[in-house]
Amino acid sequence: MELMRLIDTREFQRLRGVHQLGTAYFVYPGAVHTRFEHSLGTCWLTSRLLDRLQLNLEKQERLAVLAAALVHDVTHVPYGHTLEDERRLFERHDTPHRIKRFIPQGELGKALKELDLLEPVLENLLNEERWQNQIFAGAVAADLLDYFARRLLLRSQSTLRQSHSPTVSSLRWKALLGSPERGCHAARRSL
Repeated sequence: MELMRLIDTREFQRLRGVHQLGTAYFVYPGAVHTRFEHSLGTCWLTSRLLDRLQLNLEKQERLAVLAAALVHDVTHVPYGHTLEDERRLFERHDTPHRIKRFIPQGELGKALKELDLLEPVLENLLNEERWQNQIFAGAVAADLLDYFARRLLLRSQSTLRQSHSPTVSSLRWKALLGSPERGCHAARRSL
Protein backbone atom coordinates (compact mmCIF):
# COMPACT_ATOMS: atom_id res chain seq x y z
CA MET A 1 0.00 0.00 0.00
CA GLU A 2 2.84 2.40 0.80
CA LEU A 3 4.31 2.06 -2.68
CA MET A 4 0.90 2.79 -4.23
CA ARG A 5 1.05 6.22 -2.60
CA LEU A 6 4.24 6.88 -4.55
CA ILE A 7 2.86 5.44 -7.78
CA ASP A 8 -0.23 7.66 -7.52
CA THR A 9 1.80 10.89 -7.47
CA ARG A 10 1.93 13.23 -10.47
CA GLU A 11 5.69 12.86 -10.70
CA PHE A 12 5.51 9.10 -11.03
CA GLN A 13 2.47 9.10 -13.34
CA ARG A 14 4.38 11.46 -15.66
CA LEU A 15 6.62 8.50 -16.52
CA ARG A 16 3.73 6.99 -18.51
CA GLY A 17 4.61 9.49 -21.26
CA VAL A 18 8.37 8.98 -21.21
CA HIS A 19 9.42 6.28 -23.67
CA GLN A 20 12.30 4.18 -22.40
CA LEU A 21 13.79 3.81 -25.87
CA GLY A 22 13.24 7.40 -26.97
CA THR A 23 12.24 7.62 -30.64
CA ALA A 24 12.91 3.95 -31.43
CA TYR A 25 9.16 3.32 -31.58
CA PHE A 26 9.04 5.31 -34.84
CA VAL A 27 11.13 2.58 -36.47
CA TYR A 28 10.15 -0.36 -34.27
CA PRO A 29 6.42 -0.09 -33.48
CA GLY A 30 6.74 -2.54 -30.59
CA ALA A 31 9.29 -0.37 -28.77
CA VAL A 32 6.63 1.54 -26.88
CA HIS A 33 7.44 0.63 -23.28
CA THR A 34 7.73 3.54 -20.94
CA ARG A 35 9.72 4.57 -17.90
CA PHE A 36 6.53 3.93 -15.91
CA GLU A 37 6.47 0.23 -16.87
CA HIS A 38 10.23 -0.02 -16.44
CA SER A 39 10.10 1.51 -12.95
CA LEU A 40 7.39 -0.93 -11.88
CA GLY A 41 9.43 -3.80 -13.30
CA THR A 42 12.59 -2.63 -11.57
CA CYS A 43 10.75 -2.46 -8.24
CA TRP A 44 9.26 -5.93 -8.77
CA LEU A 45 12.64 -7.42 -9.65
CA THR A 46 14.24 -5.72 -6.65
CA SER A 47 11.61 -7.36 -4.46
CA ARG A 48 12.37 -10.74 -6.04
CA LEU A 49 16.10 -10.26 -5.48
CA LEU A 50 15.59 -9.27 -1.85
CA ASP A 51 13.49 -12.40 -1.37
CA ARG A 52 16.15 -14.52 -3.06
CA LEU A 53 18.90 -13.10 -0.85
CA GLN A 54 16.89 -13.94 2.25
CA LEU A 55 18.13 -10.86 4.06
CA ASN A 56 16.72 -10.20 7.50
CA LEU A 57 15.50 -6.66 6.82
CA GLU A 58 13.21 -4.54 8.92
CA LYS A 59 9.99 -3.63 7.09
CA GLN A 60 10.99 0.05 6.75
CA GLU A 61 14.44 -0.78 5.36
CA ARG A 62 12.96 -3.12 2.75
CA LEU A 63 10.38 -0.49 1.87
CA ALA A 64 13.12 2.13 1.45
CA VAL A 65 15.00 -0.11 -1.00
CA LEU A 66 11.82 -0.86 -2.97
CA ALA A 67 10.79 2.80 -2.99
CA ALA A 68 14.23 3.85 -4.29
CA ALA A 69 14.00 1.21 -7.03
CA LEU A 70 10.52 2.44 -7.89
CA VAL A 71 11.43 6.13 -8.19
CA HIS A 72 14.93 5.71 -9.64
CA ASP A 73 13.86 7.16 -13.02
CA VAL A 74 11.47 9.89 -11.83
CA THR A 75 13.98 12.57 -12.83
CA HIS A 76 14.07 11.34 -16.45
CA VAL A 77 12.85 13.68 -19.16
CA PRO A 78 11.44 12.60 -22.55
CA TYR A 79 14.30 11.70 -24.91
CA GLY A 80 16.57 12.05 -21.91
CA HIS A 81 19.55 10.04 -23.09
CA THR A 82 19.55 11.89 -26.41
CA LEU A 83 19.32 15.29 -24.73
CA GLU A 84 21.62 14.45 -21.79
CA ASP A 85 24.24 12.04 -23.11
CA GLU A 86 24.40 12.62 -26.86
CA ARG A 87 23.56 16.32 -27.24
CA ARG A 88 24.62 17.31 -23.71
CA LEU A 89 21.84 19.91 -23.45
CA PHE A 90 20.89 18.91 -19.89
CA GLU A 91 22.70 17.38 -16.97
CA ARG A 92 22.12 13.65 -16.55
CA HIS A 93 18.92 12.60 -14.82
CA ASP A 94 20.80 10.65 -12.16
CA THR A 95 23.18 13.33 -10.91
CA PRO A 96 23.08 13.99 -7.16
CA HIS A 97 22.14 17.61 -7.79
CA ARG A 98 19.12 16.70 -9.90
CA ILE A 99 17.96 13.93 -7.55
CA LYS A 100 18.28 16.16 -4.47
CA ARG A 101 16.45 18.95 -6.28
CA PHE A 102 13.48 17.04 -7.68
CA ILE A 103 12.75 13.98 -5.50
CA PRO A 104 11.85 15.97 -2.34
CA GLN A 105 9.49 18.26 -4.27
CA GLY A 106 5.80 17.98 -5.12
CA GLU A 107 3.45 15.11 -4.37
CA LEU A 108 6.24 12.52 -4.46
CA GLY A 109 8.35 14.36 -1.92
CA LYS A 110 5.32 14.85 0.31
CA ALA A 111 4.40 11.15 0.14
CA LEU A 112 8.00 10.09 0.87
CA LYS A 113 8.12 12.42 3.87
CA GLU A 114 4.80 11.15 5.23
CA LEU A 115 6.05 7.58 4.95
CA ASP A 116 9.37 8.50 6.62
CA LEU A 117 11.15 7.37 3.47
CA LEU A 118 12.60 10.57 2.01
CA GLU A 119 16.03 10.39 3.65
CA PRO A 120 16.58 6.62 3.24
CA VAL A 121 15.40 6.74 -0.39
CA LEU A 122 17.76 9.63 -1.17
CA GLU A 123 20.59 7.73 0.53
CA ASN A 124 19.79 4.59 -1.49
CA LEU A 125 19.67 6.57 -4.74
CA LEU A 126 22.79 8.66 -4.14
CA ASN A 127 25.24 6.32 -2.43
CA GLU A 128 26.40 3.93 -5.13
CA GLU A 129 28.58 2.04 -2.66
CA ARG A 130 25.62 0.82 -0.58
CA TRP A 131 24.27 -2.66 -1.26
CA GLN A 132 20.81 -1.06 -1.19
CA ASN A 133 21.78 0.88 -4.33
CA GLN A 134 23.66 -2.00 -5.96
CA ILE A 135 20.65 -4.31 -5.90
CA PHE A 136 18.58 -2.06 -8.16
CA ALA A 137 21.17 0.17 -9.86
CA GLY A 138 24.49 -1.71 -9.84
CA ALA A 139 26.41 -3.24 -12.73
CA VAL A 140 24.12 -6.29 -12.85
CA ALA A 141 20.96 -5.23 -11.05
CA ALA A 142 17.19 -5.01 -11.28
CA ASP A 143 17.29 -1.86 -13.45
CA LEU A 144 19.44 -3.50 -16.11
CA LEU A 145 17.69 -6.87 -15.89
CA ASP A 146 14.32 -5.22 -16.47
CA TYR A 147 15.74 -3.29 -19.43
CA PHE A 148 17.15 -6.49 -20.97
CA ALA A 149 13.88 -8.33 -20.45
CA ARG A 150 11.96 -5.58 -22.23
CA ARG A 151 14.43 -5.64 -25.11
CA LEU A 152 14.01 -9.41 -25.38
CA LEU A 153 10.26 -8.96 -25.34
CA LEU A 154 10.59 -6.40 -28.12
CA ARG A 155 12.62 -8.87 -30.18
CA SER A 156 10.05 -11.62 -29.55
CA GLN A 157 12.74 -13.91 -28.19
CA SER A 158 11.18 -14.36 -24.81
CA THR A 159 8.36 -13.36 -22.55
CA LEU A 160 8.93 -11.11 -19.57
CA ARG A 161 8.34 -13.93 -17.09
CA GLN A 162 10.62 -16.40 -18.87
CA SER A 163 13.49 -13.94 -19.22
CA HIS A 164 13.50 -12.97 -15.54
CA SER A 165 13.09 -16.33 -13.85
CA PRO A 166 16.25 -18.12 -15.01
CA THR A 167 18.34 -14.97 -14.60
CA VAL A 168 17.14 -14.18 -11.09
CA SER A 169 17.35 -17.82 -10.05
CA SER A 170 20.82 -18.46 -11.39
CA LEU A 171 22.81 -15.37 -10.47
CA ARG A 172 24.94 -15.54 -7.38
CA TRP A 173 23.71 -12.32 -5.83
CA LYS A 174 25.59 -12.60 -2.56
CA ALA A 175 28.86 -12.64 -4.49
CA LEU A 176 27.72 -9.63 -6.50
CA LEU A 177 26.99 -7.62 -3.39
CA GLY A 178 30.26 -8.61 -1.75
CA SER A 179 32.65 -7.65 -4.55
CA PRO A 180 31.94 -6.12 -7.95
CA GLU A 181 34.72 -8.18 -9.56
CA ARG A 182 33.53 -11.51 -8.14
CA GLY A 183 29.90 -10.63 -8.78
CA CYS A 184 30.46 -9.70 -12.42
CA HIS A 185 32.33 -12.93 -13.05
CA ALA A 186 29.58 -14.91 -11.31
CA ALA A 187 26.93 -13.06 -13.30
CA ARG A 188 28.70 -13.70 -16.62
CA ARG A 189 29.03 -17.43 -15.84
CA SER A 190 25.33 -17.57 -14.95
CA LEU A 191 24.11 -15.94 -18.16
